[in-house]
Amino acid sequence: GGLNEGGVSVEVVGNFPSRARSTDPSAFWNPERNGMDQLSAEQIAGGRALVTELHRQGWLTHILAHRQGGPNRENDPGPDIWREIGSWAVREHGLDWGGDGFAVNGGKPIPEHWWGSPTSGAVA
Repeated sequence: GGLNEGGVSVEVVGNFPSRARSTDPSAFWNPERNGMDQLSAEQIAGGRALVTELHRQGWLTHILAHRQGGPNRENDPGPDIWREIGSWAVREHGLDWGGDGFAVNGGKPIPEHWWGSPTSGAVA
């Protein structure tokens, strides 16, 4: 099966760069049409608060990237969202992310360069 079975998908709205914190138009999907967004402190705080509450209630044990669950999702969610919310959740709450190389249904593993210490001061 895929990642959706027994899971909840969360969308952070924006056209985010494929390279961490990039403002280069080549790092965005169709920037002329979709804009070039940067992850905001409010989005980070909201994502972390959601993770924290779902984990506190016992509903959340894993956090995965859409790219891990199927083809054509190369930058989903992208390095900034993963670093600030995904990797933060792995470190803060011990959530399972599938491990090195994990992907299903033709998906792609989380690239090493997406990991790193969260840079935002936003807290849940």
